[in-house]
Amino acid sequence: MVRAEGNDEELRSVAIKNASAMGAGHTFVVLLKKAFPINVLNSIKDCPEVCSIFCATANPVEV
Repeated sequence: MVRAEGNDEELRSVAIKNASAMGAGHTFVVLLKKAFPINVLNSIKDCPEVCSIFCATANPVEV
């Protein structure tokens, strides 16, 4: 099951596709447009529910 929220339909559909392709539970995917991960990384790390961050980059990534 994949739940998704977002204000950009393109990013939302890509996030759903990526989450489904990972096949892992209890994960979340954050995609940003016209922003850099460093702008939100500390806020994500401050969430007590976040155990670890696998990747935060503005470059293409293959998992």
